[in-house]
Parts: sequence; structure tokens; C-alpha cells
Amino acid sequence: MIECPKCLKECEGEAPREKRPYWLHCECECGFQFCYDENTSVYYDMDGKIISRTLTLEALKKMKPGIFARGLATDGPGDINMTNSGKQLRWVAVRGGMHDWTIYCHWSYNSEEWIRRQGDKVCNENHIRKLVQCSDDAFAMYRY
Repeated sequence: MIECPKCLKECEGEAPREKRPYWLHCECECGFQFCYDENTSVYYDMDGKIISRTLTLEALKKMKPGIFARGLATDGPGDINMTNSGKQLRWVAVRGGMHDWTIYCHWSYNSEEWIRRQGDKVCNENHIRKLVQCSDDAFAMYRY
């Protein structure tokens, strides 16, 4: 199930397209059509343009607790600098039970669920906002 970037309801993705085999095509019940890149967790419109997904307080309140965003990043000054190893990190953004949220990360060989339970919390505001674009009111709900 994939969350619609327009109405935030979950919808099922169709079989991958031939040009971009890792993209899922979705048509939500609200009528909005989009593609979702399973490798990068990025949303695209039907013309291939990135759909901005800024996390707002309203969206945060509507979503269910659990992982709502994920991705890969390099451990270093150019991305998210946890130990400056240069290795690849996997991160997950998790919505908590009280409209709060946080980001956990760890080495990319660990599963998303393992990272959610045992990963390191991202505490640098610049890193947080780099991984999850968010409004100021949504950022105020970040759990350090």
C-alpha cells in the first residue's frame, strides 16, 4: 500500500512500468494519478516530475503511527554525518502515537524494522530537514 500524496489515503500500486521497472503506478480513489519509486521513496506525477511532499502538521495528524518515509544516505558531511564513515546508512521516519515523529538511522544492511526499534536517532536539525522536508509546525513535533 502506498500513501497518496494528495489526499493521504492508502492505495495499491499497479505492476511496474516497462521504462522504470521500480516505479509503481497508482490511481487513488480521489482520482489523483501518480508514480512511486520504490528504490528512493520519491513520488512523481504522470509526466515524471517530482511531487513535493512537505510534511505538514495536518498531514502528521492524519497519518497512522509507524514508518511514513524511508531512504538511504551517506554517513558523511555531504549527507547525514553520524560517524563520518563514508558508509551507506538506511533511515526511517516514524510517526509516534501522539502526532510526534522522529528519524532513526543505521547501517544499510539492517532492515527498516530493526532500525525503527534499535537505530540511532537523528538529532541535527539540518539533517532532519534534509531527509524529511517539513513545515515549521511539523518540525516542532519532532521528538528528540
